[in-house]
Amino acid sequence: MKKCSKCKIESENSLIETDEFGKLKESVYYCERCFIEKVTERKDNFKPQTCSQCNSALSPLVNEDIFDEGIVFYRCPNQNEGMSHDEYGEYIIQPKGESHF
Repeated sequence: MKKCSKCKIESENSLIETDEFGKLKESVYYCERCFIEKVTERKDNFKPQTCSQCNSALSPLVNEDIFDEGIVFYRCPNQNEGMSHDEYGEYIIQPKGESHF
C-alpha cells in the first residue's frame, strides 16, 4: 500500500502521484491535503504565477485532471464573468515511457 510522502497516511487509490514532470528520479505520492500544501508553498518546482489582471496569486485546483491527465490547474481566485483573469495548467508527472534521466 502506498503512503503520502508528507503525512505518511496510507491509501489505496486516492493519492496523487508526481515526479514534478521528470525532475524527480522516482515518483512520490501525496494525499490531496498535502499536495495542495505543496503546490501552494511555491517551493521546489511548483511555482504558481500571479494574475496579470489583478496581481493575486493563482490558486491550485484539485480536480479529476490531476488523476486523469497528470495536470494541476492554477486559477485566479478573483475569476468572474466581467473580466477574464489568468489560469494555466502544469504537468505534475512525466508521461510513462518518457524520461529525462
